[in-house]
Amino acid sequence: MEVPAVALDDWSRDSNLTRCKAMKLDAEGSEFAVLRGAQSLLEKFRPFLIMEINTILFEQGGISPADVADFFQERGYRIFPA
Repeated sequence: MEVPAVALDDWSRDSNLTRCKAMKLDAEGSEFAVLRGAQSLLEKFRPFLIMEINTILFEQGGISPADVADFFQERGYRIFPA
């Protein structure tokens, strides 16, 4: 099945999003790709973010938990592991 996709940055711009307070992200190993497509949204609105990191799926995609931590730290986020 083919499903259309759009980056969150494009969607938020096109829909004239004026606020985003929180996000829950569960993309079965593709979370880092979603984050990269939401950089402007994250920097503009600084939402509270809840996400799961499945290290096995990340490593299969060539991403490490450290890559995700660096992404957030570069944007001034603090990480609170569960």
